[in-house]
Order: sequence, then C-alpha cells, then structure tokens
Amino acid sequence: MTSGFDQFLAQHVVKSGVFHVVTDPALADAVFTDRLGKPFEAKLDELYPPPEPPAGKDADDASRSEGINIKNAPDQRFSSFGRGKGNIFLVDRRTKAILWSTYERPRSGSADDLNKAAQRVVERIQESITKVASPLSR
Repeated sequence: MTSGFDQFLAQHVVKSGVFHVVTDPALADAVFTDRLGKPFEAKLDELYPPPEPPAGKDADDASRSEGINIKNAPDQRFSSFGRGKGNIFLVDRRTKAILWSTYERPRSGSADDLNKAAQRVVERIQESITKVASPLSR
C-alpha cells in the first residue's frame, strides 16, 4: 500500500481486535489492498501459487506450451489508477471476492495523517460488522 499505509492499518486492526493479523501469507484468509487488477492478481499468484497440473499427457502439453516468444509477447502495462487514491478493499484470497471496501484518502503521506486514516478505516470495518451481526437494529 502507498506510503506504508498497510503498517498503520495492521496496527489499528490488531489494536481493535476486529481481525487477527498474520505475517505468514499462507495463514491469511483475506488480504487488504489499495488496488485491483493485473498487478494485484500477479501478487496473489506470487503469494498463493496455483496448484501444479496433474502428471500425464496434459501436463506434458502444458509444459510445452508455456514457452514465451519474447518478440511476440504482448506488452503488459499496469495502470496507476489505484495508487494512493484512497480505495481500500478486503479480498478473500481463495475466491478473490471483494468482501468489503471503503474510501478513505489520507490528507497527506505524513505518519499522523496515515495513522488517522487507518483508524477511520478500522472504525468503518467495525461498524459494518456490527450492522451485519445485529440485523434487527437496522
């Protein structure tokens, strides 16, 4: 996340007790991100590689087709639309479904502003959980 916002967000999530924060990605059920799209998908694939194809004829065919011709490979351009715009998404790492999202743009990249923004994000998560947990109070 931009300007180390993830560190402030993790600190407030831990402080609130709303979720357990883990440092080992293999133990995570969901991840926070400030951008979606190909760069995020690539990062998820890096952290959680897809299972190996089964051994056999199909696996041999797949391994032969994995060669890339650099001259004919399409350029991959990553959009900067998600950088520092204030969108925060909580994504299920297995299904890649967006579980929750909000918009909270820090006033600046200063530690105090990032800390305040992270606190507001966690307060919104807590409000959402409270609404879901008590549907009769709506």
